[in-house]
Amino acid sequence: MAPASPRGYGSEMRSVRFPPTRRALGLTAGALALSLAVAPRRARAQDSTRPKPVWVGVGAIGRTAMFMDTTSIERDGAIRRVWMESVDPEPTTFVVGRDTTRFDTVVALHVFDCRAATHTVATARYYLAGSSVAPPRPADTSPDKLRPGTFMAAVAADLCGAPRPGGR
Repeated sequence: MAPASPRGYGSEMRSVRFPPTRRALGLTAGALALSLAVAPRRARAQDSTRPKPVWVGVGAIGRTAMFMDTTSIERDGAIRRVWMESVDPEPTTFVVGRDTTRFDTVVALHVFDCRAATHTVATARYYLAGSSVAPPRPADTSPDKLRPGTFMAAVAADLCGAPRPGGR
């Protein structure tokens, strides 16, 4: 089972609040029903036993800074799951077919198989200036072999407890 996305991340944490407009001040029955339906879910999330995310810098790939939520690490036999965030100093463009998405941050659930020495991304969300800009990306279809000397191989070595080259 994949861990839930780190609580407090995304639109709630990074939302931009604008002064209410005259139209926004009038609640419709639909908006009121929606807010009542969402309220219990938020209350449960706040009462959850899941710790608040702790984003720790773990390195960089080129100019992209990489962070890991150390509270999200899950161990299940040889499998390790962890939420990681990559932050680009300038927006990046991602093209899929005819769709182009500009983003500066990706939050993804990474899955490492310590026994098979593979890595895959279970899901990913893309953000630009704190706002979600694309639907979640589905899981990779097949795991990639970890290549020695790469960033993901180093992360896997830390999560799996394997010795790193150079004695670390």
